Amino acid sequence: MYISLGVSAVVRKADIVGIFDLDNTTVSRRTRVLLSTMQKADRVHDACEPGTIPKSMILTEYAGEKGLWLSQYSPQTLARRMEGTVTPSVYRAYDHKERQIRVETTQKDR
Repeated sequence: MYISLGVSAVVRKADIVGIFDLDNTTVSRRTRVLLSTMQKADRVHDACEPGTIPKSMILTEYAGEKGLWLSQYSPQTLARRMEGTVTPSVYRAYDHKERQIRVETTQKDR
């Protein structure tokens, strides 16, 4: 199953390590260090609509590679999406091994 993070960005539900509220977590020194480290490693991906402020941060891990997504959706909205099923027909996902964004297609589950 996949979770939509915004602007055609979708990640596998199994790859999500945690969903964090940016208003609360950016106060922590550890979170700022994590964000800085991920930015330096070019592992931060923006899934927000242009001109919107991110509300949540999603930590992912795929094949041992960590990624960090910024989303315009609240953590509560993303948590609700984790409970349901989201399978778009076309989606963009970050390929950690190739270090690039790939576009794939799949059939919708109905």
